[in-house]
Amino acid sequence: MPRLSEFVQSTNDALNRALLLTCECGITNLRNSRMQLTSNRMANELVEGRFVTVRIEGVTVLLAGTHAVSPVDIVCADGRITAIEPCTAAPSRRLLAMPALVNAHDHARPLSPTSFGGAAKPLETWLLRLGAMPAVDPYLAALAAFGRAARGGAGSVMAHYTRFMGPMSAVDEAREVARAAADIGIRLTFAVFMRDRNPLVYGPADPVLNLLSVNARDTITAQFLSPMPHPQEQIERVEAIAAAIEGPMISVQFGPNGPQWCSDDLLRAIADASIRTGRRVHMHLLETRYQRAFADRTYPHGIAAHLEALGLMSPRLAAWPWHTASTWHPPTSISSLGLERSLRLTRVQTCICAQA
Repeated sequence: MPRLSEFVQSTNDALNRALLLTCECGITNLRNSRMQLTSNRMANELVEGRFVTVRIEGVTVLLAGTHAVSPVDIVCADGRITAIEPCTAAPSRRLLAMPALVNAHDHARPLSPTSFGGAAKPLETWLLRLGAMPAVDPYLAALAAFGRAARGGAGSVMAHYTRFMGPMSAVDEAREVARAAADIGIRLTFAVFMRDRNPLVYGPADPVLNLLSVNARDTITAQFLSPMPHPQEQIERVEAIAAAIEGPMISVQFGPNGPQWCSDDLLRAIADASIRTGRRVHMHLLETRYQRAFADRTYPHGIAAHLEALGLMSPRLAAWPWHTASTWHPPTSISSLGLERSLRLTRVQTCICAQA
């Protein structure tokens, strides 16, 4: 029988090949769709490197806060809209132009957790199942994720990156993710994961580990309980990534995984760095009833008051407590936590996780 290392390597190779095929098929479909649109609706095409100058004829434009505008021609050059002009010919079929959709929260995973038995499971169980996902080429992984987003109509993606694939450095991997975003053609906000506690359960791991056999305990320890970087080291890693990839189409944010996974020292360091640099923060908040129980136990004065005391509650923070709060808590729970008032007064953005 093959050794475990050989099996893992063969699985990695197979997954990389599958991702490459998926990406090639997806990009081909995107190109075919664009070519069909070009042949039907565009004139004056001029190839200049990877961009073209085109005229999209007979488009109904949908603008924010207004009714649809009568058909117009849209002129694009070097990847940007340069003019909107009166329609020069009667439309042969109806086209609608609107701002591209924004995916406000994604994890840029190459595969869904359902691929690893996570369907309809509590968050706390399927997160651990992600440990079974082998490391793959980060460029291919991001290409698959961003390609799906683009085919779904998203022109901008917030990717809360919760795991480095390796074995390259974090900065080099971020460069590969940025390259994938550029090749797909999306705007990317890249939130780098940050955590320094509770990798296994919401509290000390020893009570759980003591129930396991020696072999199982050693396996779990090796898989989930490796040392985590110091808060300052994590801050410096985010800044190094930002220096390497930020630009007109890419921004980088601090991405604390959530209060239950981040110590006060780490959250305070993030808040201080955000105040100092203006860098935004993107964080999970109270996604499950177990996280609510942890918050009640750990912060009896209220999670919102605690985050505010640490300096995190500001317009630079984006968090999303709502989608599971309504599932696990009565309607008064949000108010009793102090979240509603704190989020409103500090203009914290709230959003919904788009990728389970």
